[in-house]
Amino acid sequence: MIALLKPHGKVYITAEREMEAEFEPYRLNIRPIDMHHVMAFADMYIGDSQTMAAEAGVLGVPFIRYNDFVGRIGYLRELEDDYKLGFGIKPENEALLLETILMLLKNANRKSEWNGKRSRFLKDKINVTDFFVGIIEGMNRRR
Repeated sequence: MIALLKPHGKVYITAEREMEAEFEPYRLNIRPIDMHHVMAFADMYIGDSQTMAAEAGVLGVPFIRYNDFVGRIGYLRELEDDYKLGFGIKPENEALLLETILMLLKNANRKSEWNGKRSRFLKDKINVTDFFVGIIEGMNRRR
């Protein structure tokens, strides 16, 4: 996978545990608080984390989630099936993983396309801050 991605840009790996020596040059050592900033400027996310896949999708970064939970988590099914922000692929389907990576790499309009998908997603959702401010302001008016 690294050989496939490397000609298209920098490859970074984040891991909470030790990695094999051959992968250490790709380790991205950043503070966890900086992860969303880094991810927002990524071309794509590939990994097994449900949370990071969803975060990438909401940031408008194409994600490929590669794990056994594919199809079993509602909010990810929504991001993948309804908004087409990412792809869930089970580990037994390595060929589909590589095919999906190639398809994303070949998409010259990937950034603008995913920004459009992200905008559609956000338009369909409420702003939680505004929602709670409205509740609090409404409570204050009743007093």
